[in-house]
Amino acid sequence: MKIRNWMVIVLMVFVCPLAARAELERTNAAWDTRLPDRGNFAANLWLGYETFDYSAVDVQGELLNSTLYLAYGIFDTWSVSVQTGYSGATLEGPGYKRSQDDATDLKAATTFRVLDETASGIDVAFRGSLNIPTAAQARFGSGHWEPRLELLMAKTLGPVIVVSNLGVRHIVDPDKGMREFTTDGVLECVLPLGEKFSVSGFATAGTMKWETSTDEAYYSAGAGIRYFPVESVYLAGSANRYLFRKAYTGDWYFSLGMGVEF
Repeated sequence: MKIRNWMVIVLMVFVCPLAARAELERTNAAWDTRLPDRGNFAANLWLGYETFDYSAVDVQGELLNSTLYLAYGIFDTWSVSVQTGYSGATLEGPGYKRSQDDATDLKAATTFRVLDETASGIDVAFRGSLNIPTAAQARFGSGHWEPRLELLMAKTLGPVIVVSNLGVRHIVDPDKGMREFTTDGVLECVLPLGEKFSVSGFATAGTMKWETSTDEAYYSAGAGIRYFPVESVYLAGSANRYLFRKAYTGDWYFSLGMGVEF
């Protein structure tokens, strides 16, 4: 698998001198309602490793991916962001083994928080995003323009911060056998352990985009941890496993992330 020079440049961003901020995003799976402060940038880099088993066709494999997510706070309640990445996969089946890698699709998004927990007792935000089919290989991209709208909510319940996402995706000009709309949701509970650490548990569910899929929906559960060495930096890790799937089993996903605001 190729190692790109631009990844080295990206990593250098995270060792630059940084200005402190009040609060970084708190979640490992859900989109948080906390946004970059007005005039600040937030840079997040995530590295992922996934194992999968397509039992219906006797194919196993591994997927490595990197995702760079950059956000800018227009106001304390409104941000814009862009996301890109690079992935590589190894597939193995009866009599063959194949590896491939490519850049992933480009995503642009904006998030607007309409209610703040301090004043209203709950955070409520809306996130709109657009998937732009820039990936050259279908395995690393959707192949379609995909606008998406999500409702984000967060509420502190005792020592736990509960964050939820509910989303709907529209697949423009879908292929035969592909749904035009899909829905999904994430529920994550974050438990701060002092000022430096937090742990979380999360669950996700959603409809599959292929109407012909053996599985009509997917479900997953996982756990994560975050460490804040200084006020403006986080390090994170998580593990996630898909559940109740028939044709796509044995699926584990592990990720490591880091982020800064400046």
